[in-house]
Amino acid sequence: MQRVRNKISKTSLESFLLFWAITFGAIVRFSPVIGTSFPLNDGGLFYTMVQDLINAHFSIPFYTTYNLAHIPFAYPPIPFYITALLSWGFNIPLVQLMRWLPALITTLTISAFYLLSQVVLKSRLKAGLATVGFAMVPRAFDLFVQGGGLTRSFGALFSILTLYNVYKLFTERQKRYIFNTIVFAGLLVCSHPEITFHTFFIVALLWLFLGRRRQSTLDTIFIALGVILLTSPWWLTVLVRHGISPFQSIMQSGWHHLLFWTPFLTLNFANERFLGIITILGILGFIACLVRKEYLLVSWLVVPFLIEPRNPYFSAIVPLTMLMSIGLDDVVRPALSAMKIKNRDLTLSNDINSGNKYINYTGGILLLTFFLIYTLINAFAFSLQMTGLRVNLDENAAMEWIVENTAERSSFLLLTYGDPFNTPVQEWFPAVTKRVSLTTVQGYEWLPGNQFYQRRDEFKVLMRCLFDDISCVEKWANEQGYAYDFVYIYQGIIGESPSNDTTTILGRLLVKSMDSSPCYDLIYETELIKIYSHDSTKCNILLSD
Repeated sequence: MQRVRNKISKTSLESFLLFWAITFGAIVRFSPVIGTSFPLNDGGLFYTMVQDLINAHFSIPFYTTYNLAHIPFAYPPIPFYITALLSWGFNIPLVQLMRWLPALITTLTISAFYLLSQVVLKSRLKAGLATVGFAMVPRAFDLFVQGGGLTRSFGALFSILTLYNVYKLFTERQKRYIFNTIVFAGLLVCSHPEITFHTFFIVALLWLFLGRRRQSTLDTIFIALGVILLTSPWWLTVLVRHGISPFQSIMQSGWHHLLFWTPFLTLNFANERFLGIITILGILGFIACLVRKEYLLVSWLVVPFLIEPRNPYFSAIVPLTMLMSIGLDDVVRPALSAMKIKNRDLTLSNDINSGNKYINYTGGILLLTFFLIYTLINAFAFSLQMTGLRVNLDENAAMEWIVENTAERSSFLLLTYGDPFNTPVQEWFPAVTKRVSLTTVQGYEWLPGNQFYQRRDEFKVLMRCLFDDISCVEKWANEQGYAYDFVYIYQGIIGESPSNDTTTILGRLLVKSMDSSPCYDLIYETELIKIYSHDSTKCNILLSD
């Protein structure tokens, strides 16, 4: 056994770590997708926009047909073009591309992250450890493998490749990285606005630490001009058609608050399912960098929470997993090496000076084995719980029935329990049925007048009507000025089994009051879904303030 251990070189360990990260990272990312027949969670808006692009013969439409809301087709279009070309060129059903493509692109970010971590950490071993952490931490894949991950995944991939080339440019000063940065940054800008915003500040941070030279500053200015020029066909088209309004609206859809530091200080932003071993090791690395006065990764971890607290998590996960590798390799491993193992004193200095002895002792083997297995279990546990976050068969059947039995452009109130962003049918309903949903929030961030926040808050108020009678719904619609033709009620909880007692409580009083009301007719019914037609002329309900 000892002879076998001695044959394990540092190089083979690094290769093994990268293999582990890519292989099991891919399995973790594809597992929730394999368990469904429909894209995870969201993506209905993007599904419609890709359809709009194909129908417009790949010219950017003025507006998307999504929810008949007159939403400007202002979203960065590169992911839509790639998806549309794949669907049109290879005759692949669009819904299947929306299901598989985000997981595929998210898997590619693992290899891109390895490139970035290798140049930042200046160690293939630490880069391998960091890549395992990145592959397994839920925040690196949770939002990206969903249907809405169509844009997020491309944004994450191009962000990491942009940062890699910027880092190489500032440290090696080779002109070829200028061209690479312009290309990947241009693709990033045309893929995802929020990740672009975060990446801009991280690039500024890299310049502050690495690029405060005249030539680096000139290179950065040249890159900025190149990106502006490269992306101009998209943003100029939007400006000419719609003015600056859509961009003002999307910038206001994020939110800042005085408690921006809460996710950072509570150490729960990695979203690990059980013991947050990656976060714990990352904090050890954070402290180690502070002690050694190495402030780049420390600042990198903090900056995302300062600039845009709405969703800083992916941008923070990148430095966290690098710090994790420092905590594991520079703090925990040397501490184990300093112990007496099998009557041999392995001092801290001996271990640091002998990288090939990394797993030549029992403590090292146990440490690495525990790290690999536990993080894999943690990632799998999170991954598998995502399979319930989808449009289920009953909901899909109900939407197909609506397409066949209701008039186009008819309007629906969808009463579902949960968050508007984690209730799949809320976003997919307008995409699948081509009917109007008065409760859907997605897409309204591009419209003026804070409509995004308004509809989000309206949804929360309407959701309470699942515990009240029909007067609650009528009052809500009257206050918002909405006229509706149908009411869709889902009496379950997303991801829960219909046999669960909690799923039979929601909407019970509401359903009874609708059954007894002269202005509602039950036209579709399953165990959990009920659809009522609404005739306002028959209604004579007195509303009170």
